[in-house]
Amino acid sequence: MVAKQIRVLILEDEAAHAEAMRRPLECAENRFKVQVAGSLGEYCRIVSEQSPDIALLDMLLPDGNALELLSLEKSSFPMLILTSHGNEEAAVKAMKAGAQDYIVKSPETFAAMPRILDRALEHWQVVLENKCAAESIKISETRYRRLFETAREGILILDAETGEVIEINPFLVEMLGIPADKFVGQKILELDALKGIFANQADFEILRLHRSVLHENLPLKRATGQPIEVDFISNLYEVEHRTLIQCTIRDITQRRQAERIIIRLSSMSKTLGNVNKLIVHEKKKEELIQKSCDLLVESGCYHLAWILLLNKIKNLYLVQSAPLTPDSPGISGSTQEGKYLPCSVQLLSQESSFISCDDVKKYHRECFMTEYHPGGAAFAARLEFEGIIYGTITVDIPAQATMDEQEKGLFWN
Repeated sequence: MVAKQIRVLILEDEAAHAEAMRRPLECAENRFKVQVAGSLGEYCRIVSEQSPDIALLDMLLPDGNALELLSLEKSSFPMLILTSHGNEEAAVKAMKAGAQDYIVKSPETFAAMPRILDRALEHWQVVLENKCAAESIKISETRYRRLFETAREGILILDAETGEVIEINPFLVEMLGIPADKFVGQKILELDALKGIFANQADFEILRLHRSVLHENLPLKRATGQPIEVDFISNLYEVEHRTLIQCTIRDITQRRQAERIIIRLSSMSKTLGNVNKLIVHEKKKEELIQKSCDLLVESGCYHLAWILLLNKIKNLYLVQSAPLTPDSPGISGSTQEGKYLPCSVQLLSQESSFISCDDVKKYHRECFMTEYHPGGAAFAARLEFEGIIYGTITVDIPAQATMDEQEKGLFWN
């Protein structure tokens, strides 16, 4: 197989010098194909038709200076400057402009031209490989930066030795509601916002000693004091002889809330099923009602539950409650005095048989049971069968439960 010839373009207006360089190249086992240009214009024409593999450029030409070519052709192929002895300063200037090297004209350098060009081309290949590697790194850094900036998870970069925060991404700033400058440059153990993850030096040492760490369901707080739940993942890696830790903080608050709702609804469904079984098997009215209240509370679904029934003259009276007792001063005394829970009175007078209140203290200040509402909200429903109203049932619930239609449906129906 015939090796490809190396195309050499010599820009030299002195014919003797051009010939002195051409001759040894063409005699080098037919490895080089040489063209000579005597002016900048001729050089540009040849290059426009086909770029050489390497060019030798004399500095001063009849129609200009070779420095003009360096700015035009920089990095497309290697260029070596030809200079006379004593003019090295101009050659250095040319190298700063883009030339790869310079050659001082002499009979010895002309004779050694094949070896000089081989070495120059080897160096050029290294330059190209380094440039390609640098571009790959730049592309990788750009991609990482884009991921870092747009990730929908919080990311912290730490110095593994000092625990100092090097960088924080916009999502974590948004998640916590704290500006980036409150993190960067600070030691991780000194940041109150992350106490739920890094409580002490031992927590950080675990991070340093393990290449990867996962902690689930950790508590954090936003700047507003609002609690959030997070999963925390850390990975240790080396960058330019420096050990870094990348911490990924994933907000799982909504997922955890959804899981709790599913568990709560499942528990509610089971509890209401048990109440239905109780209705079938329990014959004594008082015990049936008390056990029903107890089941609603003991299941963990509700904080409190109480039932008021209508007597023969259509007045409400407390029958049973849990965990309160009929003689609790707040409720039994009031019913005996003719005071009733506002929600019960409302249920008896309105068309709808269900009430949901997300803030009892705000909307029912007059209710004498306000002090017994640890959850702060309530569901209330009429007890009726075939058009006959027998009383009301009220339960205390967490405020967020009033927003869930499934929970309302389970209680109401």
